Amino acid sequence: MRKYIISFGLISIGLILLITNFFQENKGVYPETIFKKNATDFDTAFQQLTSGVQKNIKDVVINYSDTNFIKNASNNEAFFIKLLKENSELLAISFIQNKYRLHIYQSDKSIVMGIDSSETIDIVDWHRYKNNKIVSSWQESFDNKIANASWYHKVISEPNKIHWIFNIERQSDIEYSNDNELFYGGYSFGDTLNPSVVLLRFSRMNLLSHFGVYKKYDEVNLYIETFEGKRMNLGSGVFNTFKDIDSTINYSVTNDSLNNNIMHHFSRFDGVEKGIFNFTYDDKVYWNSFKRFTENYGIKYFLLTIPNSEIINNTKSVQFMNTNFPSGVGLLLIGIILLFVNKQRFYTLLQKKLPPINLLLEDDENRYLEFKSSLRWDYRQEKVNPALEQVIFKTIAAFGNTDGGFLLIGVDDDKNILGLDKDFSTLKKNDSDYFEVHLRNLLHTLMGVKYVSKYIRMNFELIEGKAVCKIKILKAGEPLFLKVKDKSGKNEEKFYVRSGNSSQQIKSIADINDYINTRWK
Repeated sequence: MRKYIISFGLISIGLILLITNFFQENKGVYPETIFKKNATDFDTAFQQLTSGVQKNIKDVVINYSDTNFIKNASNNEAFFIKLLKENSELLAISFIQNKYRLHIYQSDKSIVMGIDSSETIDIVDWHRYKNNKIVSSWQESFDNKIANASWYHKVISEPNKIHWIFNIERQSDIEYSNDNELFYGGYSFGDTLNPSVVLLRFSRMNLLSHFGVYKKYDEVNLYIETFEGKRMNLGSGVFNTFKDIDSTINYSVTNDSLNNNIMHHFSRFDGVEKGIFNFTYDDKVYWNSFKRFTENYGIKYFLLTIPNSEIINNTKSVQFMNTNFPSGVGLLLIGIILLFVNKQRFYTLLQKKLPPINLLLEDDENRYLEFKSSLRWDYRQEKVNPALEQVIFKTIAAFGNTDGGFLLIGVDDDKNILGLDKDFSTLKKNDSDYFEVHLRNLLHTLMGVKYVSKYIRMNFELIEGKAVCKIKILKAGEPLFLKVKDKSGKNEEKFYVRSGNSSQQIKSIADINDYINTRWK
């Protein structure tokens, strides 16, 4: 079954690649269609970011409208650590409520959180968390500059709306030494005389990596304007940093002229909610996409600008025809070859090593694969049943006498992972090592040390936290008669082979001789 699934999967993928290649070859690739796709993807990513900010602020307001909530340290840890982990684009969160000031940020695969609740002195208790556990703690004497900051007064003077801020001075280089291009989303709520303030911190470079378009093109301009009238260009990459487009400081004449042209052409679309347009400047064509937002987002619009030359160069570097045709042909041929490979040969290839259990579980029980719930524990009777061991021996002998195969102990017929704990509990030592010793001793007695050493491989694998015994039985070079006791206690030898997905005894001496002469001729 698994062989056919893999075969048809490879053939299907190969055909899809070839068909895609055919249509790409016969369909023109135009810069406007490519930019439209890029613009749609960017719009989605930007919407996710702004909606995420709204949701995060809403969650803070809901949880901290009760001013007693912040007084419980475990509340703060659970809420803010979870919030930071769930939002990869967030670098840090600051929260001020009454006499409490809380700050949390990501640092070196850990999370650092501090809270100051002192009315008389500014001492902050800091804790570093890793894997939800405190790994270190310290205290810091902290100067309170926030209350005098202009951004703070702006946020509390206009509550219940998002403010985007680009000019907050950092008090320390400890947190983000590699990126000083930080910007913030601020929000205040609650008592007008003593409001609560939340501040979300973002990094420009982190934000650009969130937008897939920046991974494709080197020259991208992203303009945004806040409802406070602040217009910024987030720029592209490390060297083209974001800047205030209403200021001429640090701007060359070329950049000023391009920005002026972009804004000039954009102004012609006043009153239009969203759209795509292009214009020509200095013999270069620029493609632009914009979208306007309502005041509750805190941003009036974004304007994305990419040169036509960038789009064309990127298109040439990722032409489907470069890879789709040879990949499609290759997968198609592999799938067809695998489809006609004999199933026995398919499993023979697997038998060169013990494959992972997950790979074996992709198939159902068949001529080469069998599942057993346990070695000796009877799940129906809820007790040890030595007769079950005989079933294991019969299966191993049948595989060896036929074409080899795999036996998994600790997996039921429906491929549910039961594990071996029940079996372990019936042995002198409760572990896989003793389980293997016990099983091998029984096999040595019934089949002989030489046979077991030559044709049987065994190891254990943890699946879903449960141990499973994985046994590979090679196609034996000699017939094996299993030594068992009949109902009267007398020893007798039985000969087993695989028939479909079960092990069957050949009882007739003539049939056994005929099988041996055919199988080992």
